Amino acid sequence: MFNKPTQKQLAGIPKLYASETIPMKDKPVCLHFSFPGGSDWWVFEYNGNDTFFGYVILRNDFQMSEAGYFSLSELADIRIHDYLEVEFDLQWNIRPASQVERICIARGWPMPKTSAGIEIECPNCKKTILSDSVNSKIQCSECKIIVLERHLNPNFQGGLFHGLYS
Repeated sequence: MFNKPTQKQLAGIPKLYASETIPMKDKPVCLHFSFPGGSDWWVFEYNGNDTFFGYVILRNDFQMSEAGYFSLSELADIRIHDYLEVEFDLQWNIRPASQVERICIARGWPMPKTSAGIEIECPNCKKTILSDSVNSKIQCSECKIIVLERHLNPNFQGGLFHGLYS
C-alpha cells in the first residue's frame, strides 16, 4: 500500500455500528483509499483491528457500487505488476458522504456545492478569472468567451476541467 493510515487516524474513526442510525448522506467519511482505474474505498466505521465499513466503487462501476465491509490488510495486499497498489489519500478531509462527488454520482444524489475555486487565465485577453468549481461553464467577463467547461471524470476527485473556446 502506498502510504498507510497512522494509528492516530485509525483511532479517530467511529467504531463499527456507531453510525448505523445516521442516514447515508450524513455519515462522516473518515478515510479514502484509491486504486488506478477508478476504484475507491471510503471509510465510515472501523472495528479497531482490520475491518472497515464504508462505500466502495470498483472500476468506475457506479451501478454496482455499494456500502459494505472491507479490510485494511486486503487493501494493503492489492498489487499489480509490483508497482500499482492502493493509495491512502493523505489529503483527505472528513466530510459527509453527500459531499463526496463520486458517491453522489453513484447514489444519484445532487452534486455537492463547494466553495473551492479555480483560477485560470483567459487565453484570449489574459485576464485572471476565478470561478467556483461547481459551475459547468466558466466565461471570461472581459471578452465573453467560454474558457472552461467542466466534465465529470471519475478518475479525478472534483471532476476535470479542460479548455473550450466559443
